[in-house]
Amino acid sequence: MLLFSTSWCPSCRAARQFFQTRRIRFAERDVEKDPEAAGQYQAIVKQLKLRSGVVPLIVANGRAFQGFNQQQIEAALAAAPPKE
Repeated sequence: MLLFSTSWCPSCRAARQFFQTRRIRFAERDVEKDPEAAGQYQAIVKQLKLRSGVVPLIVANGRAFQGFNQQQIEAALAAAPPKE
């Protein structure tokens, strides 16, 4: 699970809290503070033809989601359990 975020974004905060509360392992990358993360974010957005500048961008089990929709994330997690 990968979370591209910013420090000020309320949806990013909600996604972070969702993952932490449910003890879902994730890596968080701040696209404003980390130039490498910003580059990865832009590459994903371009490849998938998503809207640039929208955070959070969540990559879960090979699928990318812009914004935070709890039901979408739960469905993605249920579809393919993470490999350990």
